[in-house]
Amino acid sequence: MTRVPTPSPPLVTQAGITLSYSEKTESLAESLEAQCQLITVPSFLAFIKVYDVALGPTSRPQPANPS
Repeated sequence: MTRVPTPSPPLVTQAGITLSYSEKTESLAESLEAQCQLITVPSFLAFIKVYDVALGPTSRPQPANPS
């Protein structure tokens, strides 16, 4: 018995245009790139530091101990 992969649904833009597989891949890559940008805005970095201090060190995930 051969398993047939489930096709992914089409990606449709807000204008109603259906994207091809390569356009869908590019769109996803651009979206992920936009979400994973390095934060360089000084006011936002200051907010992160204040938030980090308020939460304290126990709320931060600790790295796994490589044993």
